[in-house]
Amino acid sequence: MINAIQRKQLIKLISYTGNKRIPVGKSVLEILDNLGISTVKVRDKDTVLLTTMQKLSLKKYIKDVHGEDLEKNTVEDALKRFDLAKEIPDEKRGRSSVFGSLLNFSGNTTITFKDKSSIAINPNAIVSCEIDNLDTESISSLVVVENGTNIIKVRELIELLPESLKNSLILYKGHGDNAAQVHSLIEKLTDSCKSYFFFDYDPAGLSMMISEGLKRSSSLLLPEELSSDVIRLNKKECFEEQYSYMQSLYEKRNEFSLKIKHHIELMNDREYAITQENMVAHKVRLEIVPLE
Repeated sequence: MINAIQRKQLIKLISYTGNKRIPVGKSVLEILDNLGISTVKVRDKDTVLLTTMQKLSLKKYIKDVHGEDLEKNTVEDALKRFDLAKEIPDEKRGRSSVFGSLLNFSGNTTITFKDKSSIAINPNAIVSCEIDNLDTESISSLVVVENGTNIIKVRELIELLPESLKNSLILYKGHGDNAAQVHSLIEKLTDSCKSYFFFDYDPAGLSMMISEGLKRSSSLLLPEELSSDVIRLNKKECFEEQYSYMQSLYEKRNEFSLKIKHHIELMNDREYAITQENMVAHKVRLEIVPLE
């Protein structure tokens, strides 16, 4: 089994969605070496920036070889603060944040719970709940967004969605425990539920959307057309930092549909790294692009 230090480091590596290299200790280097994941010395420290595929292989390795699922029981961890409050005066010694393990929804629809109660939500509100209380069978259409701004400004996002998605439940992907709960929810959705992913239009975002979408029959939400106002806000430095993602996507581009292949080649040729916020702020309309 992995020890506590390794577990903390590995969760950090798997959960991290930024573009900077992360220092890794000696206890984790051996695991990375076993998977053929190379590190780079930065100021005499071993560092790594994992691609989405590498994160998936690392999760699988830990589960298969060490028998531990790093994404399980995150809600229970968050509730430790409540449990500790029964026994000690300082409940903040609980490991996770109170809201860090909740699903965060918005949209213009209704959420139904297992006790058959429901809440009608609208773009003026955000609803947070535990996955175990949610009636997953009642969800017919789910849009997962990468950044929290799209939950706060969901009214503007809804305007850009295709007509068929305007009443979808919109879910914030989050990070760490939040992201783990999102993965669990997606696994629980019925086969009839349609799921869609809207992330940043950059190599890391496109790679993550494809990776998440391939877990079930999903579609991506990609820009119909980028205006000159949006293109001038392109962050080429971010594209360069994410080039390992781009290389992986480009090498596999022929494995995807013609539409996905087109976006991979367009992003590669023009070195696009455009945030969700920029697209929504400049009213870039989104189209449904099936993965299959």
